[in-house]
Amino acid sequence: MKHLPIRKGAPPLTERNKPIEYYVQLYADHLPAIDKPGMFEVKNHLNPQAGCDPFVRISMEGAKATSDHLADQRRRVLWPNPIKIKTKMGCTRAKVELLDADVGLIKDTEKPLGEQTIYNLQQQVNKWIHLYGGAIYAERPDIGTQVTF
Repeated sequence: MKHLPIRKGAPPLTERNKPIEYYVQLYADHLPAIDKPGMFEVKNHLNPQAGCDPFVRISMEGAKATSDHLADQRRRVLWPNPIKIKTKMGCTRAKVELLDADVGLIKDTEKPLGEQTIYNLQQQVNKWIHLYGGAIYAERPDIGTQVTF
């Protein structure tokens, strides 16, 4: 009996349910200024980094991990700690979301900045991805967010 070939980078069938940990180091650049400074915030008008509080969420077959929330970071953003995500060895698809966090008195909100899905993820291989964004300050936000993904 002839067996079907396993695609390149995929683990053998007997090892697909074994647990595995991925460590993801994050870097971003040229993030948009989402948060508009308030009327009495003089320091944010002069700070080129102000206007974005980024964080990243990674989802892999039910497992989710979130990065640290950084405040006022737009250029050359390097997260100090890598994200650790536990999943199965057979899971080769990861959804990466870049979000802007806004902390409020009543509730916290998050605005999507970009999203990308990685297919055929391989172990021990560095992967750079481009997160495609949409119309941030659209006149109709319901349509603007549809463009984001």
